[in-house]
Formats: sequence, structure tokens, C-alpha cells
Amino acid sequence: MPTIESDIFDGTLIYLFDHNQDGAVGLIVNQPSTIPFIELLGDLSTIGESEEDIEKNVADTWVYFGGPLNSDKGFVLHSADKTYRSTIGNGRILMTSSKDVLLDYARGQGPKHFMLALGYAGWGPGQLEDELARNAWLTVKATEEVLFTCPVVERYHRAMSLLGFNPDVLLGDIGHA
Repeated sequence: MPTIESDIFDGTLIYLFDHNQDGAVGLIVNQPSTIPFIELLGDLSTIGESEEDIEKNVADTWVYFGGPLNSDKGFVLHSADKTYRSTIGNGRILMTSSKDVLLDYARGQGPKHFMLALGYAGWGPGQLEDELARNAWLTVKATEEVLFTCPVVERYHRAMSLLGFNPDVLLGDIGHA
């Protein structure tokens, strides 16, 4: 919401993939970084495919800024057609932090939908509930279309349209009559 006074979260769309008594964890899904995906793969000779094929498989793949915590660790949101050692999720949208998913994707054998984010957003016990109670965040049910097929620049507005309004009309201040 506009009342949050943090540049990091201004206009962000966050997919919450874990929320329990210990806190909440999510990934910002609408802030691409400037890091090329291929740089994160390391030595391409270990993948077992030609460099040309790998570059073709990952050519249009963005790396996202997932949040301010652990920005050196990668998290992959993906469709449920594949699972890996560290996969968690709700059955439709999964999260994996195993490098296996990156290698599969580079080989052209990864999940149908794939999004790599570096870092995450996190909340301590009760923190997110408190912020929700203060109307600091809006919530909307996640859709695969918004997360994976919608153009990045449209994701925030598309998610808000699921709530039935345009976020450009939200104000951070209230008036008095």
C-alpha cells in the first residue's frame, strides 16, 4: 500500500510461499535484476549440453530481485510439472532452492514455468499479521498467469485488477472534511 515508507517494497508484488507461526517468507516477482541468468550457472561444461544450446535455452530468462534478505541465495518459483530435493509448495506453484532446477532448466528439461529470484522478503513471528491488520499490504490469490506469463511490467497492475481496482487511485494520506 502507499502508506509503506520503503523504496524496496514500493509497487512490489510478493508471492508468499511460506507462512506459519515462525513468520513468513516470500519472493518479489516483479523486479528484474541486471544479472544475466547464464552467469549464475558457473562452469557450463558441467551441464552436459553445448554452450550454444544452453544460451538458447536461457536466452529470455530474467533473474529477479527476490527481496533484501540473503541476496546471494537463489530461489526458484516454478510450475508443478517437476519437483526437486528442496521443493516446497501448494501443488500448483512450487519453490525450489536446489541447484538441480537451474541445471535442468539450462538443459531445456526444466519446469514449464520458471522464475529465479536472488534473495527473499521475510517477516518474523506475527509481523506480517500486524502489517496486514494495519492495512500495509493488500492480499490476492496467486495465479500462474500473473506469476509466469504476464509481462513483468504488468504483474502488479494485473494482480490488483483481480481485486477489482486500479492501484494508481490509491493514496497514502487521508483527508478530513
